[in-house]
Amino acid sequence: MSPRARRWAWNLAQVALTVLALAWVFRLVQFRDLYRIDGRERPDVISSRRDGTDLVLVDRAGAEMRVPAGSVERHEGFLSLLGRVHKGAWLALSAAFLVPFAILALRWWILLRGHGFAVPYGRTFLLSYAGVFFNNLLPGGVGGDLTKAVLAASGEERKAAIVGTVLLDRVIGLVVLVFLGAACLTPFAGRFGDARVPLLVYGLAGASVVGYLAYFDPRLRRLAAARLPFRGTLVQLDGVFRAVREKRRLTAASAALSLLSQCATILIVWGLARALGLGQTPLWQFFVFEPVIFIVTALPISVGGWGVQEGAYALLFATFGGMTREEAVALSILVKLSMLAASVPGGILFALGAGRSRGHSPVSPV
Repeated sequence: MSPRARRWAWNLAQVALTVLALAWVFRLVQFRDLYRIDGRERPDVISSRRDGTDLVLVDRAGAEMRVPAGSVERHEGFLSLLGRVHKGAWLALSAAFLVPFAILALRWWILLRGHGFAVPYGRTFLLSYAGVFFNNLLPGGVGGDLTKAVLAASGEERKAAIVGTVLLDRVIGLVVLVFLGAACLTPFAGRFGDARVPLLVYGLAGASVVGYLAYFDPRLRRLAAARLPFRGTLVQLDGVFRAVREKRRLTAASAALSLLSQCATILIVWGLARALGLGQTPLWQFFVFEPVIFIVTALPISVGGWGVQEGAYALLFATFGGMTREEAVALSILVKLSMLAASVPGGILFALGAGRSRGHSPVSPV
């Protein structure tokens, strides 16, 4: 099979996985309100209105039935949940996503300058902003990284080093996420009757430590150097990755910005939950669950993380966070729509040519 055919096959597979994941999630979700009258489910009832001390229920045929309000239980469906979003809060919180976007662009800008690329912050922000937009259209949370790597490397001689800064930027962000989740979980680990969440979070933290030690182990590095192809490219990439150990101030600054950005993002997601009227899940659980969800959706499994993110929200927030599946999926979709709304200007600016190199970018010595 030719490389082009393999790419098309992989893209089609991801689209299929996205459709299957969404279909699975939405099969679990109740879209319309569910009514119970004296404990008996009435799936034929589609709406209600209050009339004094009674409720007037309307079924699919349009027939009305008056019953005492105290005899009716109403469980909101997915559509009602999205319909009750506080519109002003949603718009404000969508715009607030520009804050973590700007912080992440600053992180990448610092890494670029730390490796000898004198790129203006404005161009770095526009490339990052376009990358956030493409994250919604390409596989997982890495599609935007590939986009900004290709755009940033245009006209540069040290293309592998540019790509290395993008990869290091992503790795630092993910590692900070893992340890943020572990740190927030530690005071509350005993509150989970199910051990799966602590095992997952601490397992990811342990895997990060093992990966760091393995990468910088002298024996493994010598073994890899003798066997790996594309030596020139790998030398440039390794020169960037070694900054984690050799440029500790640069790494610390990047990690601090990652922490600030992720905390801001989690607070925005918590605010979106409040805009939906979901106040039953405490803030600390968002700081435990959101890092796991961010990591899962960063995997290039589905287009834009659709389906995968909704499944992760349903699993974590509905199982452990006190939400119904409908509430968890509604929150996930609201987060997606908010990030998409905030990033659309990035796509428009990219289409207009903003952020693209006007020639060879200056590279200064470190």
